[in-house]
Amino acid sequence: MAAKPLSVLRPIPNVMKKVTIRVTAEDIRNGKPGSSNDCPVALALLRKFPQGANVGYNKVGVIESGRPFYGSTCARVRKFIYWFDAEADVAKRRRMRGFSFTVRVP
Repeated sequence: MAAKPLSVLRPIPNVMKKVTIRVTAEDIRNGKPGSSNDCPVALALLRKFPQGANVGYNKVGVIESGRPFYGSTCARVRKFIYWFDAEADVAKRRRMRGFSFTVRVP
């Protein structure tokens, strides 16, 4: 059987699934400002991706099936990180409300 020419082969589509992440009031209470591994967003990500999660202002990284995946943070996450890290008053920080966002992973 002859091999098909490359022009006939179709690429496998890049299948990405959306995963909704919920940052809870508990995540906000337990989160540490300025920590990429222990901030509220990272704690929420760790519930869905227990192998690992890391959050920066512009990027989020998770480990899924033993492989790291990175993506850009959405505006809502960046705004939350900015205010959470900037707020010196712990009582005010803990009154911040939870929120949801989505990440895409294969």
